[in-house]
Amino acid sequence: MTQYNYPATTDRFRERLIASLFASRANGIRIRNLAFGPPASPEIFKQVEERLGFPVPPAMRSFFAAHDGASMLFHRVDDLAAEIDDRSVPLHVEDSTLLRWNDAMHDGGRIWTEIDAADFGRSEYGFFYVGMFCIPSLAEMFETDWRAIFGWPAGLVLFDAFHPFRASALAVDAATRSVRVQPTSDHGADRDAAQVELADYLHVLADRSGAERRIDGHYLPVRSHG
Repeated sequence: MTQYNYPATTDRFRERLIASLFASRANGIRIRNLAFGPPASPEIFKQVEERLGFPVPPAMRSFFAAHDGASMLFHRVDDLAAEIDDRSVPLHVEDSTLLRWNDAMHDGGRIWTEIDAADFGRSEYGFFYVGMFCIPSLAEMFETDWRAIFGWPAGLVLFDAFHPFRASALAVDAATRSVRVQPTSDHGADRDAAQVELADYLHVLADRSGAERRIDGHYLPVRSHG
């Protein structure tokens, strides 16, 4: 069990996220997982740049220099284990081990079986909501054969495995020496949604506690009801 007992003091992803989780406690969230990997080493960045063919862009370097992989899962439950709206009490995190991307996207696995079985009708509002993200390490992102797994073309690597049906990829553009986030659906087969700047994606992820993604101008919830 991990405890966090501080608000955001900088603009960094981790502090912004924890601040938004503090603010979300009034909604009775239960934090099942919150984990951050160690900083990516200079050697890892060098290997990634060899694969990219250009320097790692600033937003990407800033995120992975702070934590090489991160994950979070909360859902609303109205029981004694739910968080309370009191910033003097540390956030209660049940598991601080990084989630695996394939567990996060396994609709018949432990995570989503539990979410689907939750008695959201017990809520006074008649629903519960879920916040989730699962960002692999740089090595896993760039060494995994995503073409074999999702049928993705070259230049797409998994970035955020947050739902069995949907995920977000990094789209590498060697011509512009940039990376952008490519939302997907239909288990990665549908990639028609407009790409998003990585910095903007991370801001929304942190400020909305991973409960929503901004896709084609709309905020798409991970799960708003059962």
